[in-house]
Amino acid sequence: MISFLKGKIIEKRPTEVVLEANSVGFSIFISVKTYEMLPEVGSNAFIYTILIHREDSMALYGFINEEERELFRNLINISGIGPKSAIGILSAIDSIELKNMIINGNSISLSKVPGIGKKTSERIVLELKDKISKTFIQTEITTKNGISPRNEALNALLVLGYNKNTAEKVISEIIVSAKDKNLTLEEMIKLALQKLMK
Repeated sequence: MISFLKGKIIEKRPTEVVLEANSVGFSIFISVKTYEMLPEVGSNAFIYTILIHREDSMALYGFINEEERELFRNLINISGIGPKSAIGILSAIDSIELKNMIINGNSISLSKVPGIGKKTSERIVLELKDKISKTFIQTEITTKNGISPRNEALNALLVLGYNKNTAEKVISEIIVSAKDKNLTLEEMIKLALQKLMK
């Protein structure tokens, strides 16, 4: 199983990215959210992945973070939702918004997503509500006990008035550039501001 890929972006479209890793070009299906967060063509990127193996084909799906990948994994385990439908849902709704819809049992809003009817939206809420709620509670506990430098840096940039997508993209670029070096919060914010002020 391919858990992630790290390499150079060769091509990038709203539904697909081609990443060169170890002299091999990987075609990866992505959500619009991931597309917006990825750096420009020619830059290095780190993408979480899931390999879907069918009888007659194999397809690689990529995600900007583990949260999006876990939501995708949960969605495709629901009867009637395939990988393409799951990517469509993640393209139409922000991960946090989707989680809130599921936790609050808001199947009506969820049914408005293209390709997702009333029955499917109700099934999503029914099958994922408890699972998402438990994950959400665990995340809240972790956040209270210690926010990661990445999230703290993001919050700092948002307070300074920067656009969320732009801020997340810049922070992702910094982390990729840093490779194995663990940046402190101060270093991350400083580098982010340098990029944003260019």
